[in-house]
Amino acid sequence: MSKARLISTKKGIALESAIIFMTITFTFCFLLTSLVLYGRYQVKVEGIQMDIYVAREQVGEDFMAYLCANESASETFAAYMTDNNINYENYTCEEKKTQDLDITRYELTVLHKASENDTVVLYIQAEKAAQNQVTLITWQTSVPETT
Repeated sequence: MSKARLISTKKGIALESAIIFMTITFTFCFLLTSLVLYGRYQVKVEGIQMDIYVAREQVGEDFMAYLCANESASETFAAYMTDNNINYENYTCEEKKTQDLDITRYELTVLHKASENDTVVLYIQAEKAAQNQVTLITWQTSVPETT
C-alpha cells in the first residue's frame, strides 16, 4: 500500500483527526483554567478593595458622629477616640473659624505611612452650625501606591 493511498483511506485520516481534536480539547481546557484562575484573582482584589472602602466609610461615620455629639470638637477628638476604641495612627483634626460666626469648619486628615512619604488616605471637611447641625463639605480619598 502506498502512502497516498493510506492518507486517502479512513485509517490515514484518523491519526490527523485525533491530533487536531486533542489540540482543540487542550486549548479549551487551558482557556477554562485561565478564566477560573483570573476570576478567583478578581474576587480577591475586589474583596481587598471592599475592605478598604468599608474602613474609610467607618472613619467618616465616626467623625461625623463625633461632630454631632460634641460642642468643641477639635479639642476632645483624642479623648473621643480613646473612649470609643478608635485608633488612627497619623491624623490631624483642625478647627477653622469661618467668616460666618455661626459656622465652624472642621478638617480631619488621616494619614498612612507609605515607605518614606506620608500619603493622604482620607480627608474630610465638615461644617458645624450653632444649632449643632453638621454638613459634609468635602470627602476625598486616595490609595497609597504599593510596590
